[in-house]
Amino acid sequence: MTCIVHHRHTKTGIVYVYESESHWDKEKKRCVCQRKCIGHVDPTTGNVVPNRKKNAPKSSNPIVRSAGCSLLFDPLTEKTGLRTTLKRSFPEEWDKILTCAYYLLSEGTPLCHCEQWSAGTTHPYNATLTSQRISELLSSLSVDKQTLFFQNWVKKVSEKEYFALDITSVSSYSELLSSVRYGYNRDGESLPQINFCMLVGEKSGLPVYYERYPGSIHDVSTLKRYLKTLNWLQADHIHLVMDKGFCSLKNISELYASGYKFTLGMSRGLKFVKEVLREVKDTICSYENYQENLGNFHYTSTLIKKWEGHRAYVHVYYDPAKREEDHAEFIHLIHMCEKELTLGEEVAEHKEVYENYFTLTETPKRGRNVVVDTAKVMEQRSEFAGYFVLMSNDVKDPARALEIYRQKDAVEKSFANMKNELDGKRLRVRSEPALTGRLFIQFIAQIIYSEVMKTLRGTELEKKLSVQDVFSEMKILSLVKFPGRKSAMYTEFTANQKKIMELFQINGKT
Repeated sequence: MTCIVHHRHTKTGIVYVYESESHWDKEKKRCVCQRKCIGHVDPTTGNVVPNRKKNAPKSSNPIVRSAGCSLLFDPLTEKTGLRTTLKRSFPEEWDKILTCAYYLLSEGTPLCHCEQWSAGTTHPYNATLTSQRISELLSSLSVDKQTLFFQNWVKKVSEKEYFALDITSVSSYSELLSSVRYGYNRDGESLPQINFCMLVGEKSGLPVYYERYPGSIHDVSTLKRYLKTLNWLQADHIHLVMDKGFCSLKNISELYASGYKFTLGMSRGLKFVKEVLREVKDTICSYENYQENLGNFHYTSTLIKKWEGHRAYVHVYYDPAKREEDHAEFIHLIHMCEKELTLGEEVAEHKEVYENYFTLTETPKRGRNVVVDTAKVMEQRSEFAGYFVLMSNDVKDPARALEIYRQKDAVEKSFANMKNELDGKRLRVRSEPALTGRLFIQFIAQIIYSEVMKTLRGTELEKKLSVQDVFSEMKILSLVKFPGRKSAMYTEFTANQKKIMELFQINGKT
């Protein structure tokens, strides 16, 4: 009988692999085993490395690996401190995490294809990352481990920063996950989803924290828990910037109670906002209130109000040109809500509109009858169109407040990049631990992507190449190791590769 036996050398720790053949010795009247060493176990991959046959000629074929993406990403992870933070937080898994993130950036396809890619590419793990290892990695990235990373990462990025906070929906093909629910889908897809809430630095452009919620929970309901999480992460020097999706009386009170500085887009449907608008509408269109900000002209007025004993700076902006846009947008909303009520397809987010502007009756004979309160629609249209309101407990200057708010697109760009470029629009995992790990890998990839985008922005190279073009251009660069030579060498650099390396200050020497 023949079997394979592993034996660890007591001094070197190397695990040798033997082929053991046993047979019955009639003369000795016992079982005799004969062993032959056929190789050793690679400590990194766990694969058996066979012994090279004696006098066998060495291979004359060079070893070629795609190396351009790691040449680009490695310095960026060092520069941002991401690599150091991962090593500190995940001493055993950091190289696998970065390898999976590099794969998402380079290929943008599901992680199940990473094994083949890792076999022919240079990356931090420096070995083939098998599907089994990836599955183990995703399941091992628990919330507790991620929290340590976020504590370290937030402290590194948060000093004197404004942070944009927003939420998006990420669809999933699996209905077996407890956090995947049907809800308002921002991509208009009829799929269950999770909600993904992200905090992004406006100056650095780097994502610093995320949290996921069940897909049925709305933006306005998430803020209280999120503020508690920020306290738990011991995040200091944070100024939150949020759109009106987070605006509610309860949330404003929570923001003041939390002690965080904030700038919030206000909903014109709030009684508090309506009172402010009626207070300024007769005086706002004076010449001294006429300002230019970020290339746009508008009238501005600032009121200092009290909110539960706290000071609030309420900045009102009026744009006559935008008035007509608001007219069209509001009328379209009314038309859409009327159609939803008529068809019996109500949307939860439009509940307040239904209650304020429609009367709904149903009878057995005539069925459903929807009546629009035209007078109320015209009143809303004429009174509040063209106005925009921001509230802050910190920023006194209306021009600065608007500038901070307009820069909020950092988080929106991060969401768009995560979905469209990094295989983040669909989740293809079947367990909660795997989902937790998969989203974290996505987040790490987004940090690197954001740094590439920030470096490229505003340069001459941006006119020629998008971020994905940069990745595609670098992917064709290979590292070649010739037999008999100690050092490897890169293939010839293209003109675009040279420009990319110059912009990102990459040293192309091996």
